Amino acid sequence: MSLVGRQAMRAEGGVAAASAASQVTGASVSGVFAYVKRGGVDFQMGSVMVAGGFIGTLFGAALFRLLQQLGWEIFPSRLRDR
Repeated sequence: MSLVGRQAMRAEGGVAAASAASQVTGASVSGVFAYVKRGGVDFQMGSVMVAGGFIGTLFGAALFRLLQQLGWEIFPSRLRDR
């Protein structure tokens, strides 16, 4: 296994998710700029999607906290204690 692969396996889940999210965001923003130049962006639909994503994120975080407070073990201890 390569050095990068071994480091990825040892990395915490939050680090890996944050790295992937920043790459996806960069590619998405770059794509939007390219399509804006050609007039191919529906800003009304984009604003609906951004608003929905924001509301969904807030709802998901609140649900996650609620389940933790109720005693649900979201991540098994064998994964959490790495």
